[in-house]
Amino acid sequence: MRKNKQIVFLLMFCSFVTLKIFSKTIEVSSQEEFIKAQSNAVAKDIILWLPGTYKDIYLNIYKDNITVKTKFLGKTIFTGASKALIRGNGIIFKGFQYINGNIGSDNVISLGGSHINMSEINISHYISYKYLYVKANCQYNQIYKCNFEKRINIADKNILSIRVSDKQPGFHKIQYCSFRNFEGTGQDMGVEPIRIGTSSRSKFDSKTIVEYCYFTECNGDGELISNKAGKNILRYNTFENNPLGELVLRHGSNTYVYGNFFLKGKGGIRIKEGSNHYIFNNYFSELSGRSISVYGEKINPIRNVYIMNNTFVNTSKLHLGGNKTVLPKKLVLANNFFVYPNTTSVGNASGKEQWIGNMFEGKLGITINKGFKKITPYLSKNEFGFYELTSKSSAVNGSKKCKVKLPIFKGLDVDSKLNYDIVKNKRPDVFSQKDVGCVEFSVKGNVLKPFATSENTGPSYETAIKEEVEIKQELKIDQEIEKQ
Repeated sequence: MRKNKQIVFLLMFCSFVTLKIFSKTIEVSSQEEFIKAQSNAVAKDIILWLPGTYKDIYLNIYKDNITVKTKFLGKTIFTGASKALIRGNGIIFKGFQYINGNIGSDNVISLGGSHINMSEINISHYISYKYLYVKANCQYNQIYKCNFEKRINIADKNILSIRVSDKQPGFHKIQYCSFRNFEGTGQDMGVEPIRIGTSSRSKFDSKTIVEYCYFTECNGDGELISNKAGKNILRYNTFENNPLGELVLRHGSNTYVYGNFFLKGKGGIRIKEGSNHYIFNNYFSELSGRSISVYGEKINPIRNVYIMNNTFVNTSKLHLGGNKTVLPKKLVLANNFFVYPNTTSVGNASGKEQWIGNMFEGKLGITINKGFKKITPYLSKNEFGFYELTSKSSAVNGSKKCKVKLPIFKGLDVDSKLNYDIVKNKRPDVFSQKDVGCVEFSVKGNVLKPFATSENTGPSYETAIKEEVEIKQELKIDQEIEKQ
C-alpha cells in the first residue's frame, strides 16, 4: 500500500513538472489567431495580444487555467463590437482597453467561471447593456485595478452587476477600481456603478467585498452602490464629487459599511430596507443632501441598525425618517461626532432611537435628554484637509460602551470588534480609552486621509480616451496593411 502511494505521488509530481516545463506563451494579433491559440492551449499557457487597435473582437475564453493578457499593459485596444465572455475557471485576464465601442444590448465583459482574476482593464465610451456582468453560478472572482467610465447610453442598466445564487455565496472581490463620469440626472435611471444582487433574490447571501475603490461624477443614478443581497462588506472606499448619488442599502441584510470617505457630494448612506446593518468608522464631509438617511419601507422593514463611531464635519443632517409611517425597529447611534453642521446635525427623529455617547458642536436639531453631549470640538485640519482631534477635545477617551455583538461571516475577514479606526490605527483595548468619532487621537499611526484616491485606483497605465476619428484612421491603416 505504501509503495502504491509513493508511485501515485511520483506521477502527480512528474505531471506538475511537465506542465511547468511545457507551458508556452503564444502571441496573437487577430481573432483567428486567438481562436487557434486557445484551441491548442493547455493549463498554465499564456496568450499574449500584441499592441494595436482591433475592431469587433470576440474573446470567448473557455479553457480553464490559462492567461489572456496584453504584451504591454494598455497597448491593446478593442473597439467596435468587441466583447468578452470568460466562462473558464482560473482565468487571468489583464491589460486590455475597451474604448469607443457599440455592442447594443450586450455586455462588454461577462464572467461565467470561477476564480477569475480580471485586472488592469479600462472600459470607456461604450454603448452597451452592462460594462461587466458577473453571473450567479460563479465564485471567488477578483476585479482589481479596473476603470469603468462614461457609458454613452444613459437611462439603461447598471455598470458592474453581480448576480446572486440561491445555492452558494459568490465571495467576489472588487478592489482598487475606479468609477467615473457617468452622465445622467440621478433619480432612478438605473446606471448604478455597482449593483450586488436584485430585489427578487435579496434574501440570498453574496458575501461580496467592495474595498479601496474610488467613485466620482457618477450621476447616472441616485445609487452609487446598490446593495440588494446579504452579507456584503463595503469598506475603505472614497466617494467624492458625486452631486446626485449616495451608497444605498436596499433589500439585502447583514451589511458592513466601514472605513469609507464621503466627500463633496449629495449624500453619504441611505438605508432603505433590511436588517442588521453595521455602519461605523466613516468620515462625512461637505455633503449637500444628507449624511445618513434612514428610510423605512413596508416591504422589508428596517431592523437592528447600528451607526457607530462616525465623524460628520461641515455637512448636512443625519435624516432619521421620523415622518415615515414605517419606523426602524431598534436604531442605535453610538459614539458619533458631529461638528460644524450646515444647519443642524440631526433631523426627523422619531423619539424611539437609542443614543449612546454621541458628541456635537453647533445646533443639534432635536430635543434629547441623554446620549448626546455638547462640546467645543478643538479640532485641527491636517495637511490633507481632514479634521483630526487634538488633546483638548472631549472626544478623546470619550466613548461610552454600546452593547452590541457584531457578527462574523464565515469566509470573510471583517473588523467585527471595532478594533481599528478609519485608517487602521489600533483602537485601545480598554473601552473608556477609545475616542468618539472615526479616528483615534490617542494612537499615533496612519494620518487621516482616504486609502482610495483618483491616483491609486484604476489601471496602472495611463488610460487613453481616443477620439472616434483617430480610431477610424488607425483601423483604416490596419485594413490597408492586411490587403498588402
